[in-house]
Amino acid sequence: MPSWRVNLSGDSRNLKTLAGLDVGVSEEGSAFVLRRPELDTLTDVQMVRSQAVELVDALNDLGWVADPDFVPVGVGSVIGDDGSQTITVSAGELLMLGEHLKAEIIDAATGQPIPPPPPPLIYAKALGIAPKDEAVRRALHFLVPPVTALNLWKVFEVIRDQFDEDEMIRRQWTTKTEIRRFRHSLNSPDPLGDEARHGVEISQPPSDPMSLPECQVFVRRLVTKWLESK
Repeated sequence: MPSWRVNLSGDSRNLKTLAGLDVGVSEEGSAFVLRRPELDTLTDVQMVRSQAVELVDALNDLGWVADPDFVPVGVGSVIGDDGSQTITVSAGELLMLGEHLKAEIIDAATGQPIPPPPPPLIYAKALGIAPKDEAVRRALHFLVPPVTALNLWKVFEVIRDQFDEDEMIRRQWTTKTEIRRFRHSLNSPDPLGDEARHGVEISQPPSDPMSLPECQVFVRRLVTKWLESK
């Protein structure tokens, strides 16, 4: 049975984000590769590529959950080793590339970048759940940039379908006030302008609105709590 390695393409910062999530992505030499046990159960390179594309779609969704500035990466070449040094290479198909820069946090005392805290196990768990859970796939799919008020609302609806608002509050995922601000802000063109779900005010504009980035933070936190409950 071959052991498969899928080379990933994209901006190194985004690839490093995935490598830090304990989801099977690692930096090997100058390349970032994906290795997963489910790929090693396959024998056909095209089946491996197809499975890898699905996995990378889920990884890109998780990348946004981990980092709101994340830019999706793509699938490159697929390499298989059957133990006899026979290598099968499938020419890489560029699915998506991104170039993005982000400032690092520097330790004033040492001048060295401060590493991020260890990632929660939720990302590895979510990657295992997504192929079998339609709700998780849908929620993660709606998080893919460009983020819109409508898609944030869809994510909220997916979660609310399994845990109503009272249950979210009971579990201390959020508060009644936060839900009210989120709902009111997404619907109101007064704080969000063209990004709002509605084109005209259907009620009094919120006195304490969330900006679109604040709505993103609210939804990302709900998604993380929801995934932890799975």
